[in-house]
Amino acid sequence: MKLIALIGALFIAGIPAAAQHNKLGTVNTETPEGQMLQAIGQENDPAKKSTMLEDFTAKYPKHESAGWANSQLVTLYAKAGQLDKALAAGDRAIASDPDDLDTALVALKALEAGKDPDSVRKWSVITSDAARKVVTGQKPADVEADEWKQRVDYAKQVDTYCEYALYASALASTNPAKTIDLFETLEKRSPQSQYVAQTTPVYFRALVQAKQMEKAVALTEKYAAQNQADENMLVTAADYYFAKQNNDKTIAMALKTVEVLTPKGAPTGVDPAAWDKDKKAKIGAAHWYAGMAYANQSKFQLADTELRAALPNIEGQDYLKGGALFTLGLANFKMGDAAKGDTGSKHVLDAYRFSQQAAAIKSPWQPLAAKNVAAIKTQYHLK
Repeated sequence: MKLIALIGALFIAGIPAAAQHNKLGTVNTETPEGQMLQAIGQENDPAKKSTMLEDFTAKYPKHESAGWANSQLVTLYAKAGQLDKALAAGDRAIASDPDDLDTALVALKALEAGKDPDSVRKWSVITSDAARKVVTGQKPADVEADEWKQRVDYAKQVDTYCEYALYASALASTNPAKTIDLFETLEKRSPQSQYVAQTTPVYFRALVQAKQMEKAVALTEKYAAQNQADENMLVTAADYYFAKQNNDKTIAMALKTVEVLTPKGAPTGVDPAAWDKDKKAKIGAAHWYAGMAYANQSKFQLADTELRAALPNIEGQDYLKGGALFTLGLANFKMGDAAKGDTGSKHVLDAYRFSQQAAAIKSPWQPLAAKNVAAIKTQYHLK
């Protein structure tokens, strides 16, 4: 019986040999399968080698070298850009050895060229699991300490790459449900990952697009408490709570929006003029939500302050401007009614002026504003 060893296994450069899985078994060239393995080892053409490996795995799926053959196919097909075949071979290799970190990583890296978030999620988990088993495992007795340290360090880097793969796929995804799944997988597996914070705004937008508003707002509150929520999250939460008539939370989210956005400059790569326009609109909306919510609580002085701050920023938005002017008229009328002398008179005149302006704008508040103009004019004998 003649025994030989094949040379040139396609493992990732720099991986310590002791960590290899799905190894090539002993080759007995006196058997048909051994002769096939020998021929595979001698073949230099990647396409021919791939065909030979496929033939071997089809004929001898239970052979001790079948896992090795499939791991070789993952690399060959990945290099050839044949993603579906690479992943199919990866499935077979991992089925025979779930801890084959090297093969799992090759399969995951091959997905960089594809656009299938489900596969990225699947293989990032498979690869990460294999990497974590190395990190938490015991050093084999026959492996030197330095070599084992290298392998553990490498496995940690691979685990971080798995986090990145989920992050990158979430950013690239145009399907909100897939984006949500990718982010939640990342957050669940690696809550302290740097990529969680970087992906959060994308996750938030996906939740909104998927109409999962309760989760979106809960996320905003969580990050607002950590001073990590951005203005888009905050103003959306303010709108949500305003619609729910939750005045306290509307005010909290609106004021936090102003706090976060006021000192913020245009992000890198964003046109400053476009940024300033968007910033102005969001600040205006935030002041509007806060002012309207304060008015709902009969806190008229605070409502007056917020809505006056909103006005310069909501020009051209008749719905917001009409609501702000009507509510300013109401707030100043109430304050004027409660005050005396010049202070009261000033509030009444402001109430009259704001109500007139609201009556001139087409909005849901226009008819009410017109009635208030007539009532103030009659009560205070204004011309």
